Amino acid sequence: MDRVMARRSAIFARNVHFSMPLTTRVDQSLRAKPISALRSLLSGRRNRQFRPLIRGMSFELNEGDRVGLIGQNGAGKTTLLRLLAGVLKPSAGRLEILGVTQNLLNVSMGMQSEATGIENIYLRGYSAGLSGEEIKTRIPEIVEFADLESVIHDPVRTYSSGMQLRLAFAVATSVKPEILLLDEWISAGDRFFVERSKQRLLSHIDASEILVFASHSPQMLREMCSRGLVLKQGIVVFDGSVDDALEFYESDTYQKAECLAFAGSDRAKGER
Repeated sequence: MDRVMARRSAIFARNVHFSMPLTTRVDQSLRAKPISALRSLLSGRRNRQFRPLIRGMSFELNEGDRVGLIGQNGAGKTTLLRLLAGVLKPSAGRLEILGVTQNLLNVSMGMQSEATGIENIYLRGYSAGLSGEEIKTRIPEIVEFADLESVIHDPVRTYSSGMQLRLAFAVATSVKPEILLLDEWISAGDRFFVERSKQRLLSHIDASEILVFASHSPQMLREMCSRGLVLKQGIVVFDGSVDDALEFYESDTYQKAECLAFAGSDRAKGER
């Protein structure tokens, strides 16, 4: 793929599908009567059911793209972000990501309550691919920003929810990403911390090479994005400028959009 190797960051989705297994009586039986349920599954007497959440998505994102994911609840925005983050794997199709991806889908995810604040910084840093020395150099700035100097060596379980969120946010935004995934706007901690976190997050976004932002706020989408992908029932039904995408989403055309077609079929598409 010579045409993409020269690019620093890019995302290529080709006919990507993702289906979630449904909770069935088999799942309940596996907990209550695991042996008999397993024998039923292996004998083929019960077929597992799946719900399609992403259906034949194809798109390309390149360095400099600021993309807003637009759609009703259940349209597939968060599922797509989780696929891009590597939290989920496509059921079919091809998803190629060039560049280091950082997700702010749930900044508190991965915090260990029995570990101290310092230990959590190291744990999160190692999971992000940083070396021990790189983490060590970031610690003073993280601790100062989170305003936790007096308790950073205490177990996180002793922190208030606001203190935990401040620490998680400070750690998550201590490394500048190449590809940033954001699900709605993050407001970290108490009201005195909100403005500082807003400025830090904006700086974080500006430093990213590609932004993928899911939101229900037209104002935030217009401020942060230049391109919009409109989703409905797991399908991209419009791809164009963020203004055109929002206009499409708010129109009767979106409400009537045909969502039984897959990637190879015709669908509403804007000019970029």
